[in-house]
Amino acid sequence: MADKKRMGEVLVELGLIDEHMLRHALEVSKKERLKLGETLIRLGYLSEDQILGILKNLTGSVTLNMRSWTVKKHAQVMLPPERMKEMKVIPLDANNKKAVVAFADPLNYVAVENIKFLINRNVTPVLATLSQINDILAHLDNTGYGIENLPLNEVKRSIMSMAALDVNAEAVLKLLEEPGCTGLHISIGTTPAIRMGGDFIRCNLPIVTKTIMDKILSEILSAREREVLNERKEVECTFVKPGHGRYRLNIYLQKGGEVTIAAKKLLEDIPSVTALGLPSMLTSLLDRRGLLLVSSARGQGKDTTIAALINHINSTKSLNIITFEDPIEYIHHHR
Repeated sequence: MADKKRMGEVLVELGLIDEHMLRHALEVSKKERLKLGETLIRLGYLSEDQILGILKNLTGSVTLNMRSWTVKKHAQVMLPPERMKEMKVIPLDANNKKAVVAFADPLNYVAVENIKFLINRNVTPVLATLSQINDILAHLDNTGYGIENLPLNEVKRSIMSMAALDVNAEAVLKLLEEPGCTGLHISIGTTPAIRMGGDFIRCNLPIVTKTIMDKILSEILSAREREVLNERKEVECTFVKPGHGRYRLNIYLQKGGEVTIAAKKLLEDIPSVTALGLPSMLTSLLDRRGLLLVSSARGQGKDTTIAALINHINSTKSLNIITFEDPIEYIHHHR
């Protein structure tokens, strides 16, 4: 912790972060068991390039350049992939006597000595971020190890391209435009997550802080909706962003009073029963009198199915249709 504080104090003195950011980063760093630099990147307080530049000046270590360096194919097979993932290292190049190896922690001299022993060569350590190591290994997992040289500018990066100050309602709601995305969850203390095929996938955005959450809420809730949230600890509403779309929001307080947002994007064009692949047996029920129940687990298409059935009635019959919804999700126009 002492080293983290010293680095943090340097960052504060340079004016790159303030003391509040440092305290928060130290708390998250301890909780997530991450190094301070990695935490500052995840929080969106500093960029990866900024962190590497600072560490280079503080330690004198060479830093990994993802724009111009290459991982040579013979170096890719010097260690088993499992060992590289475990030790958070990647050999970049080697000859018979020495090897250049990227470390997520090049100042861990025990790890450096272990790599020397495992590859039977002297080692020149290169400083890399954990994200760089993980992204390179993920790329090699997909393409294969030792097949060809890997220019690092071809590696798809998982680091965020947005700073914490830039996170707002529009930025997070855009995540719902990902193909196959059926829902978005935003909670304090972690990064936003989207639901894809029933699974939650964390997004490459800064960790949501109380400040970020308050900013998002101020942009999506009216004064009356904020009152309802404070009184009932939950509110459901529809948010309209001109030029982007309509969204259904369920906002509630978790244990401890922290706010969580569950959101989904509403379709402007209601799909037909044919497009959804609904069986004709189901549409035939619409000619009868009675109660039709549509049920399923969350995110499986109940609301879309009901909207398509109502749209079918609206398109094929001359009727006065009344719906009871709060909030209103799908808008059915006169036919």
